[in-house]
Amino acid sequence: MKDLKSNLTEDTHEVDGAIHYLEGIIRQLKSENKLPKNILHEIEVFYSDTVLPYMEYYYINGEEIDDYYTRITVNEILDLANTLNKLF
Repeated sequence: MKDLKSNLTEDTHEVDGAIHYLEGIIRQLKSENKLPKNILHEIEVFYSDTVLPYMEYYYINGEEIDDYYTRITVNEILDLANTLNKLF
């Protein structure tokens, strides 16, 4: 079980980094009062539709990581982060 946990930690590191980057941008924009409620709602929907399913499947269930799905998830997270950076 310990080996599976360390493999998951390594495999999900890229997703964790992208989430951390996005959350930093969100925190900064919130502290500057630059995020309207409708955008915050869209971010919540994004987390529910994209980040949470990934985390539930790979982090909680301990399934083998699919590199393709990981790359797609990371790209979607970074796309949102970059969009927020450009808009605000």
